[in-house]
Amino acid sequence: MYIIERLKRIENFSERTITAGRLLYDFDNPVTSHFPKGCWDPVSDKWPSPQEVEREIATRRDFYTELKVVLRGNTFSQELGRRFEKESSRMRELTNMSAGKRTKQYNHTLPPFCCSLLHSLVYNSEGGKGLMDDFSVTEELLGSGGVADVYKGKRNYNPLAVKVFHPSCKIPLKNRKKKVKRIQRIHTNLQDKFGLLQSVHFARPSVVPDCHGPLWFAMEFCDGKDVRKIIKRKELDKEDKARVLITYSRMLKYLHDQDMVFVDNNWGSVMLGKHVKVIDYDCISRLSDLESPKHFARGMYQLHYASQEHFTGEVPGKESDVEAFCLMIDHLYHRRDPFIESTLESGQRNQNSASFNTRRYPQERKVLLPPQLGEVVSSQITYPRTEGITIDDVIAAIKDDFKIDVEETKKPREVKPFDYLKKEKKVKIKP
Repeated sequence: MYIIERLKRIENFSERTITAGRLLYDFDNPVTSHFPKGCWDPVSDKWPSPQEVEREIATRRDFYTELKVVLRGNTFSQELGRRFEKESSRMRELTNMSAGKRTKQYNHTLPPFCCSLLHSLVYNSEGGKGLMDDFSVTEELLGSGGVADVYKGKRNYNPLAVKVFHPSCKIPLKNRKKKVKRIQRIHTNLQDKFGLLQSVHFARPSVVPDCHGPLWFAMEFCDGKDVRKIIKRKELDKEDKARVLITYSRMLKYLHDQDMVFVDNNWGSVMLGKHVKVIDYDCISRLSDLESPKHFARGMYQLHYASQEHFTGEVPGKESDVEAFCLMIDHLYHRRDPFIESTLESGQRNQNSASFNTRRYPQERKVLLPPQLGEVVSSQITYPRTEGITIDDVIAAIKDDFKIDVEETKKPREVKPFDYLKKEKKVKIKP
């Protein structure tokens, strides 16, 4: 195996031990590494037979036996061996259980961290061997969503965020097949949009592997909090409002200029810290692709920021992004939604408003917005919408109200991972 070969090349024993610790502890959780959670489904036919489990255990035991020789039987190698034997026993127990009992025990038996990253890199990806030298992932959970968890990692001493999509065992049986297929399409979409996402607006992806195991990708680490969580507690000051508004609007313009749309617009996708970055961009799609009713991004939206097209089931376009962004602007100032409440009835009322194309934006909310933004927001939230309003009009209103001087967005340079560590130009607000 690559790890053994790598350690054998290190003549200094102290350095060899340190390297082994980094490769096997930092990146690979020794408790579950050889039975990656997500590779086998506890309730389907994908679960291995007892014979397959025994073959897997025998193969991995050879690895630990050789590792013990290379590390001269030190305490570290002995601890790894003990953990492996314990995990092997757990795996045998699970294999001998009925499918129903296994489902109940599975998540409690194995730790929650998805330790399939090493498996995906080393066994399923040609590029994995090169990454092993400088790529590590910890169990520190940065965030969790409907289809993925985000962990903290590092590469070449630079921090990373590693988004690990949920393995099938974490998805309820009722929606499993549909959701797994959607996750696969999201991952493929990220591979296709890799170059596009190198723009300064996004938390830039650096590794999107084409692996056969559980899906994941690594992206730029952004220190801060998402705007949705912040505005739940307090209102942003004027400077932060200007920063998030100009960043998000420029991001939409960048996409619209290339006939693409964001689709799933919401403040939870925006991280506010030293820099403002869009961190969740799974649903970015070409307008032509969205024509297909089977496209994975159709029907993907946040209820609070849903456009008329989302409610009526029509193809979302640039005007959908603009309306959703206007709803986000209203929420940024009022911290509660003008139409949606936490009830099924209010959601139904909005669907009726979209279907009958009649809705009025409350005047008392409009007057509390900056004047130019108030006009644009009102024109897009009121049904029927004022036609011809584009993201350029929203940007013009933001610049006018905040007196922002900002350069035009440039197309991303040739992809060079971790260029984001270089200093970025800040948005300046004229006094």
